[in-house]
Amino acid sequence: MKIPFGLTPSLETYTNLAVFLLGALCLALPSGYSIAAVLLLCASITLVRQRRALSSLSWQIHALMLALLAYWLSFLPTLTELRELDGASRFLLALPVFWFLLSIRLSPLFWWLGVMFGALIAGLLASWQKWGLGMPRAEGFTHVIQFGDLSLLLGILSLAGVGLVLQGQGRQRTYLLMFALLAGSAGLLASLLSGSRGGWIGLPFVAWVLWRAYAPWLSCRLKFILLASACIVPLLIYAIPQTGVATRIHAAWQDIQLYQQAEVNTSLGARFEMWQLAIDLIPQRPWLGWGETDYMQEKQALITAGQVTPVIAPFDHVHNDLLDATLKRGLFGLLTLLALYLLPIFYALPYLYTSCTSTRALATALSLIPITFIDFGLSQTLLAHHSGALMYPLMLVCVWALLEQQIRHKQDLAAS
Repeated sequence: MKIPFGLTPSLETYTNLAVFLLGALCLALPSGYSIAAVLLLCASITLVRQRRALSSLSWQIHALMLALLAYWLSFLPTLTELRELDGASRFLLALPVFWFLLSIRLSPLFWWLGVMFGALIAGLLASWQKWGLGMPRAEGFTHVIQFGDLSLLLGILSLAGVGLVLQGQGRQRTYLLMFALLAGSAGLLASLLSGSRGGWIGLPFVAWVLWRAYAPWLSCRLKFILLASACIVPLLIYAIPQTGVATRIHAAWQDIQLYQQAEVNTSLGARFEMWQLAIDLIPQRPWLGWGETDYMQEKQALITAGQVTPVIAPFDHVHNDLLDATLKRGLFGLLTLLALYLLPIFYALPYLYTSCTSTRALATALSLIPITFIDFGLSQTLLAHHSGALMYPLMLVCVWALLEQQIRHKQDLAAS
């Protein structure tokens, strides 16, 4: 394949390495997710020289670019301090990175291996912290919830990589299959050891997506084994005290019972109160929202008046991405977030059933990224934190660019 737009092989190598590091260093170092982001942003400066025309891109790519821009714009109407743009700026910076990645030849294997190494590192780190250091919950080098959610993301994407080797033979296929399964298990283990139970809610749906994508290649015997494992393994994990899963589930059930008795000073109780406050405030400013500053001031006024519990005073978000977007940025903010969730899923949907396993694997990964973030966002405002606000748009544009390249390559072969 001819290198497009005069890009050099050294730049291709640099970019593929950065794509690898996005997953591999995500949780391996403090702010490890920032390293690849800086590398990719620096590489995107070459667009000034290349000047690729936007008109050559598909309407779906234009739609995602517009959604990334609109997400950033949704913060402006209620902006009072520049720091409020910190998280949103990462979505804006994903624009030149996306444009650049569409202009260069990428190796899907670099991205897949990066995700798998990242999941494996997360599993080892979590095991060391939980069982070696005796920490109550593994937290890596970030907040415990972000660590658990991003570990789960890497583990799920590693399992999606199994689709790469469902067809074919040879020792290399066996090694890659074993590595993908090991990495997937490590990512799931890290999530369990973190005790970040909010991310576990969507696991049945994730399993259903993986099943629909890869079941046609599985034998009846293997299907039976997988279904039996899906029933037995969760029970074993729950029964083993060292995982801490039973403790976290019991704590959640206790929080719910206490909340029914008007006790809100618990993890779930505080969330219920924040969600209720958001639901009460949204109708008062439905179009552009309250903004962070006005929301915090209104919340404090309600606390002072005794109408809201002081338990929720320290939190500047409401532990739910969709509610937080609607509360602070109104209907405009909600629609931009929904666009960023749904556009990748609809783009990937036609390729979830293609006969090409590498294309199907990328389409599965692209659909699972927003699905997992929707899941994480049910009980945590992950996009309000640096790790989530960086990993979501960058993972999205990387996998989209890889899938787009794969599709173009197949079309070129069919036309030749």
